[in-house]
Amino acid sequence: MDDTTREQLQKRFDFESWKSAPGGAAEVSRGGVAEVGSELGRWTARRAEPVKVPRARAASLSMWQETASAEALLRLDLIETDSATAAREMLLELLGQFQSPQIQRVVDPPAGELAFSAPGDTVILFARGNVVAMIRNAGRRVVPVADFARLVDGRLQKGTGATPG
Repeated sequence: MDDTTREQLQKRFDFESWKSAPGGAAEVSRGGVAEVGSELGRWTARRAEPVKVPRARAASLSMWQETASAEALLRLDLIETDSATAAREMLLELLGQFQSPQIQRVVDPPAGELAFSAPGDTVILFARGNVVAMIRNAGRRVVPVADFARLVDGRLQKGTGATPG
């Protein structure tokens, strides 16, 4: 990302107010992207693969199908960074992938310590410790993503010893 684009994103998303992780933000994973399993609630992983992401320790992309409907599919990108602060930098970069002006910070996030979402609950990006998660619809039937995000976040928290919630 070039400096001009980065500055625009920082201003648009008020990066100064959230760029530093809160004290005591625990690492979720070390040396390999956090695992969330192959089943989460009513969702089953249909495909999972490691991917390369610049400045990330590890990253994975997985596709999740709703048990009740083959047409409901979610894409989960998990990116492990070196620190919780680096995760916030990565979150800013991911926000740059969205051209919609409707992506906004979530005041009381359903998942993570910090989250951004689009109206209609069709996409969410959140940071938990040193991991960033991006969840978006990828199937024919659009479904809300907040409940799935809570499940992912709960699994990530189990890796920290923190209480899922």
